Amino acid sequence: MEVTSRVVVAAAANEECGEAAMKVLLDGQGTDIQITDEVVIAAAGNKESAEAVMKLLLDRRGTDIQITDEVVVAAAANEQSAEAVMKLLLDRRGTDIQITDEIMVAAAGNKESAEAVIKLLLDRRGTDIQITDEVVVAAAGNEESAEAVMRLLLD
Repeated sequence: MEVTSRVVVAAAANEECGEAAMKVLLDGQGTDIQITDEVVIAAAGNKESAEAVMKLLLDRRGTDIQITDEVVVAAAANEQSAEAVMKLLLDRRGTDIQITDEIMVAAAGNKESAEAVIKLLLDRRGTDIQITDEVVVAAAGNEESAEAVMRLLLD
């Protein structure tokens, strides 16, 4: 049976057993499995298994994976796994990642992880990051951590 991209995306997005599902696909189909941008975005946005699925994809198919802005935005917006996934992406593929305004807006608006992700991004890439009005607006509207995130951005 040919494994379609819908199957691979569903495995990457599976919050409970995404890593196991992806292992089955990679073990059984190997390089026949297409790791599209949609798959990597689904993995980065997976609330429960993002770090494990992303690590598996990078370990097994790293050279086939492009880390696009959309992938990093999905990671930055991931309320449960943003810090871990962002750290993994920066550690493994940091030279491929430009921290854009869109990424900063997603991170600043993340209700659960904004403070940790913004701190990580500023610590690692602070000299490359422009703090725009849009980023501060996203932080100011963050119902969980507006004060802390705004202090990080404006200090």
